[in-house]
Amino acid sequence: MTKYKTKYKSGDKVVVRKDLELDHRYYMLDSDIADTFVPGMDDYCGSVVTIKRVYHGKYEIMECGWNWTDEMFEEIEKIIIQVDMLMKFLV
Repeated sequence: MTKYKTKYKSGDKVVVRKDLELDHRYYMLDSDIADTFVPGMDDYCGSVVTIKRVYHGKYEIMECGWNWTDEMFEEIEKIIIQVDMLMKFLV
């Protein structure tokens, strides 16, 4: 069994990037493994999803069966920091 080095693990919560382009290939950060962002996946843009498992070097999420890659996600902590900075600016 091949052991893949991944940024996320089963159970991690991530945000699907809002700026993903249909029919564009997105990669895992530490390899040449990629997958294409296809129609239907765009329904999840901006959504918080949960990593179900790593399968053949890509992610499967609990919310659907498509394959996802590192470049398709943002970390929730990054989003929280951005919101916190915005709130300080508005107050």
